[in-house]
Amino acid sequence: MKVKYVGWIFLAASTVLASGCGLKKTQEFSPTPTPAVTAAPTVPPATPTPIASPTPVPKAIGTKTDTTVTIPVVNEIPNEITEIYMRVTGTEDWTDNLLNGTTLAANESAELYYTAAPEGSTGLFDIQLIGADQTIYNTVDLELSDMSSMTFYVDETNEAWVKYNSISQGTEVDYKETWVPSGY
Repeated sequence: MKVKYVGWIFLAASTVLASGCGLKKTQEFSPTPTPAVTAAPTVPPATPTPIASPTPVPKAIGTKTDTTVTIPVVNEIPNEITEIYMRVTGTEDWTDNLLNGTTLAANESAELYYTAAPEGSTGLFDIQLIGADQTIYNTVDLELSDMSSMTFYVDETNEAWVKYNSISQGTEVDYKETWVPSGY
């Protein structure tokens, strides 16, 4: 009986081996290595270069020099200003016309250049504005060194006054309400 078993095993093994004969060899699959994932460099999106718009140069009142001081001013007087004069409070000598042939229209802004008050003076200034209709507006006892900007106004009686941004107080000051004559 052993021979029978060995015969059957031999027959089974031969059949298994013979079944593979005559077949084409299949192509062996060799996987291609996959490269490691790397982050693609990020390119910022193209942004258009902004076109520079011209910055308006403010009108200059007075003459800019190495020794002048400047303050932004606005004309809120409903009249074109054709002449502006200044003097140190308590003196008689007015400057030449600081507008020098130009005008300051109603609601127009400008940079006012002036010479600081001399040592020993009050440090205050008087400003005289003359309108296109020859109306004279006077503001007196202005402490320009404390102003970061100044706006000219008139009331219904043509009395002129200023509102200004005070450097020392850090707030807007209405000079009409706070003016005390210097008594010169």
